[in-house]
Amino acid sequence: MENILLKLSEHQRILYKALYEKNEKLASIYLGALLVLRQNNPDRIALAAHGLRELMEKIPQYLDLPVRVKPKNLRSEVQNLSEEWKKTCERSECFEEGSWHGEIDGSLRKLLQKLGKFFDWFSEHYPTRSKQTKSMLSYLDPFVSKLPEPIMELRAKEWKEIHDYFNDVSHHRFDSDFDTFSKWLEALEYFLLDRFVPKTFDDHKIIDDIIREGEENAKA
Repeated sequence: MENILLKLSEHQRILYKALYEKNEKLASIYLGALLVLRQNNPDRIALAAHGLRELMEKIPQYLDLPVRVKPKNLRSEVQNLSEEWKKTCERSECFEEGSWHGEIDGSLRKLLQKLGKFFDWFSEHYPTRSKQTKSMLSYLDPFVSKLPEPIMELRAKEWKEIHDYFNDVSHHRFDSDFDTFSKWLEALEYFLLDRFVPKTFDDHKIIDDIIREGEENAKA
């Protein structure tokens, strides 16, 4: 394993170790994708993309993040609502010859209330992928305070763009050359590094010292 890690770039070794500390399976998925990419395999890019997509999708599960689990009774809820719809169409005076008209009567009002409750329930238990992504990134973000919504939107969009790229490549929806793929890989790696290995205050102090030293040398 040490020999394999030595072949990785510095930032890849750091990310692998960070993932390993979080969950060994995540580290294995990541390393497996990198190794596949190094193989003399004509389909290596698509296979590596599959591994990286799996890495992104499994992070909430393997890190036990507070992601809402979908309930199993959606089908029965929709069936119940469908029955209510049929009954209302039969009973309501507002429904005639396939169209709705007039003031809301008791039957239609009852249906509309049930529709409202259903959509509230659905929104809670079946959040959009964007909401799930923002929830995950908020949990992983090194900042203590909650980020402004526009910034969170940008980060969620970045995560989605990276995921969609690897997903499309893994399903052979388009061909990607090695250089392009490598850029997307780095985008994912540094995105994860920012969350799993965030820069500390000491890191910034070192950078400031280097900049200050360079400015002093320029004046000399």
